[in-house]
Amino acid sequence: MIVESSLTETRRFVRAARQQGRSVGCIPTMGALHRGHVSLIEIARKECDFVVATIFVNPTQFGPEEDFTRYPRTLDTDLEMCRAAGADLIFTPPVSAMYTASAQTIVRVTELAEVLEGIPSTWTLRWRVHGRRKTVQCHGTRSRILWPEGFSATVDHSADGR
Repeated sequence: MIVESSLTETRRFVRAARQQGRSVGCIPTMGALHRGHVSLIEIARKECDFVVATIFVNPTQFGPEEDFTRYPRTLDTDLEMCRAAGADLIFTPPVSAMYTASAQTIVRVTELAEVLEGIPSTWTLRWRVHGRRKTVQCHGTRSRILWPEGFSATVDHSADGR
């Protein structure tokens, strides 16, 4: 199992897997893994040829009254759980790699947030979607994504579908 914090290297590994004709599965997490996360890695292992899990405690997913510094960080245990479940690559980026000073893109969720989480939580969903989009983009195009919340999708970020 490869553990990588570099965005460039992570993309290189994923690109190499695709060039070999391998399908890619991605499980974005914030760490502090539990049985639910492990089951998603196991599903990805069955459905995909190359399995990537992300462990990124996203500061933008914490609301004004939530404490980012108190979120559990259990990297050693998380890595062992990923290894046992069959992950090939674990992407562990630093915040500075995900949110650069020159970043100019943000995802806005409006009506969907009101339906899914209610008006008071719109802020949380917006940043959750934004953070997940950023981690998913790290894996390039055509990935099978399994989210801990139970959503699953195959995404294609490329303009021409290649």
